[in-house]
Amino acid sequence: MKNLYLCGFMGAGKTTVAKALSKRLELPCYDTDDLIVLQAGMPIPAIFSKEGEEGFRRRETACLRQLGGQSGAVIATGGGLVMNPKNVEIMKNQGILVFLDAPFELCYLRIHGDKNRPNAASRTKEELYALYRERKTVYRKASDAVIACRNRLAPVLNQLEQLYKENE
Repeated sequence: MKNLYLCGFMGAGKTTVAKALSKRLELPCYDTDDLIVLQAGMPIPAIFSKEGEEGFRRRETACLRQLGGQSGAVIATGGGLVMNPKNVEIMKNQGILVFLDAPFELCYLRIHGDKNRPNAASRTKEELYALYRERKTVYRKASDAVIACRNRLAPVLNQLEQLYKENE
């Protein structure tokens, strides 16, 4: 069984979708950000403060390599994880990469003022929108499938379930 990796911008709903889908498909669920926090023994802002974004990105790649031993799992990835081509290669070798395409305004409503998101907390709305546009291009190019995400979970879960079953 292949892993199903969910990518997308901060606030797109990757973790929420991953948890709901894993219950529906009766598969294990992992969130790379949660695993990094657990392994580091400190929250993401502290990792950024202590090791910089580069240190955090190294931890993301190491986390993906560890998850490569899994099969048949739903994995929510951090918003910037796909920006590293090495990470994309790891995910594509282990499963299916799906871009959860949520509109910027929805993402912004969810992440605005969130102190646990260093890349969001330190940027203006305009800067976040520029980052969103840059990443969206990479998400689309890297992904095996794109699923539009609005504020309704059921249609997203239905599409992901169908995609997963087609690729089992």
